[in-house]
Amino acid sequence: MHNYRHVFLATDFSELGRVAVRRGLLEARAHAARATLVHVIEHFPDVVPHYWIAPEDIDPTTYYRGQGAEQLARFAAELECEGVGQEVIVTTSS
Repeated sequence: MHNYRHVFLATDFSELGRVAVRRGLLEARAHAARATLVHVIEHFPDVVPHYWIAPEDIDPTTYYRGQGAEQLARFAAELECEGVGQEVIVTTSS
């Protein structure tokens, strides 16, 4: 049996992503491990909702990271992920 110390829970906010995060949380709790929700955003995604288009006066990477953090916080709240870390990663190239 593995003794996990830190479980990373990657999500794309889909329903399957929710299932995977819930399962990962169970594993983390079973091993008394830290858990961190992670969402990765492409530097310049091919498809982006209109409300994610960065204003001209804001660096797109900073804007995407902020938008992703807000969405990840809502996702964590919906899943009642108290005490779970959250990290948004914006890739540096597509």
